Amino acid sequence: MRIKTGWVLLLLISLLSMSLFMSGCSSVAEKASEKAIEKTIEQASGGNAKVDVDSKGNMEIKTEDGSFKTGDTEWPDQLPSDVPRYSDGKIVSVLESSTEDQGQGIFVVIENTSLDAAQSYKEELKKNGWTISMTSNTSDSVMFAATKNNSAITLSFALNEGKSASGGITYSQGK
Repeated sequence: MRIKTGWVLLLLISLLSMSLFMSGCSSVAEKASEKAIEKTIEQASGGNAKVDVDSKGNMEIKTEDGSFKTGDTEWPDQLPSDVPRYSDGKIVSVLESSTEDQGQGIFVVIENTSLDAAQSYKEELKKNGWTISMTSNTSDSVMFAATKNNSAITLSFALNEGKSASGGITYSQGK
């Protein structure tokens, strides 16, 4: 499967599937949905796919080229120790992907945070040896990128209609 072109397909399938499973589908319906998703991915990629969905709605897709996982709501344990935990707000989803040729990527979706907390996170990254390579601040958003060795972090948050912000943190480690 071509990860570059298939990423959108995988994301759409996972989001649709998560909504099905969170709505209380039975075990039989879950297995039927897994098989339908596998068949769709296999047709789109021309390869084999294995889809597993647990009772909490977490989904993992594995192909010959890599894997994609979504659904967790906890800070990812597999992040290196030099990536500080973002402790403000609420984690609503974690998306993970891994391929042999492109490396690993993790996207942590966060809601109910503040732009001040995002700015503080940038300082924590600097303390841990990350180099800030790009910064963009407006009155209603914060975005920055940081690099260290062959890894990168991008943080992007924007204010919602109220005072809280939502967005996320992307970590990637190249091969």
